[in-house]
Amino acid sequence: MRAATSVFIACVVACGPARGPGANRTLLREKLSSAASFTHWTVVAPNVHGAFARTDGDAIALTVPAGSGDAIVVRRTLDVSHVRGQRLRLTVRVKTEGPMLSIAKAGLTIQTLAAAPSYRDVASTRSIHTEAWTSLQAAIDVAPDATLGQLDLTWAGAGTAWFSDIEIEELGPAPPPAPLPLSPQQISNLVSFTRAAALIQYLHPSDEAAALDWNALWPAAIQRILAVTSQAQLVATMREIFAPIAPTVSFGAASPPPERGEGTHLVRWHRYGFGVRAQAPMLSAKVVALIDGRAMSATETYLQMIHDHHLAVTVGEPSAGTNGNVTDVELPAGFTFRFTAMRVVDDAGWTLQGHGFTPDHLVQPTLDGVAAGRDEVLQAGVEIARKMIAR
Repeated sequence: MRAATSVFIACVVACGPARGPGANRTLLREKLSSAASFTHWTVVAPNVHGAFARTDGDAIALTVPAGSGDAIVVRRTLDVSHVRGQRLRLTVRVKTEGPMLSIAKAGLTIQTLAAAPSYRDVASTRSIHTEAWTSLQAAIDVAPDATLGQLDLTWAGAGTAWFSDIEIEELGPAPPPAPLPLSPQQISNLVSFTRAAALIQYLHPSDEAAALDWNALWPAAIQRILAVTSQAQLVATMREIFAPIAPTVSFGAASPPPERGEGTHLVRWHRYGFGVRAQAPMLSAKVVALIDGRAMSATETYLQMIHDHHLAVTVGEPSAGTNGNVTDVELPAGFTFRFTAMRVVDDAGWTLQGHGFTPDHLVQPTLDGVAAGRDEVLQAGVEIARKMIAR
């Protein structure tokens, strides 16, 4: 990221009052009702004109101008040396306004005597895009050699994100790590589940996968996977877990890998894209394209090209909404799953998956038309074509 740091005032914050019996201690609680309450924050802004942070009511508002994919961060530092060995919970309310691909999140990093934070020293909320105020949470255990905590509020992409009701509280002692004895079957099942879950979380284009709080899914899902005793039960359990998130994902028996000659390996890869090239003679007539729910996958890609380049007028019903590459993955437990691994969006950032391509003229067959043997979509297309020719 091209970043130029604009600093208001950076400071180390001492934590709150002593904790009573059974009560959680609050390390930080802020409603940013004035510019004065913003003075403890540092702003890390991209080197883009129009990117800035401000107070807006009780919130911090982060703005990135249209056309930019950069991120802006506001940061606060806290002293956490007196809560070593404790578990902390970060809570923040967020709402956003901007393109679908722009996202907001909050994170807490614990700095220790080590040169760099480890995986366990970083906690982040889920990334979110929402027009309604939504609460996000993340929890982290403070290391025994912790010194400082770094709180980041991040907005990535064009538009504006608002962060309010920022709170960090101490939940009590962090539970000590305890070994969990696992059988080889349980380990294989966990690897299969986590590999499938990671691919769906980061690659599957469904709106449900993008909106899901994955941190809330893990505990119950892992408990279910650990209780599985057979491959058939594992496949059934994973179908149940992922059906509400990615209904088009399928699981099945693994096929044997293709044989390779001894010592062979991939040495070169080249991306050709769609490979669409205009060839003469080119169609010069006015074109009307008829579509319905049977139009899917590559057809939807061509429909989007037709629409964006004004090559034809589309008539009929929305397409299937299943565009994207089909990916097959073999899992260690001995079976495969298939899912769509490419999120396809139009120029405005709107996803086609689950929604489909909407024609210029929406025309749906009626029961009366079907009973009379009339093709109402074709009739509408012919009428529109006549009007186009008459212009």
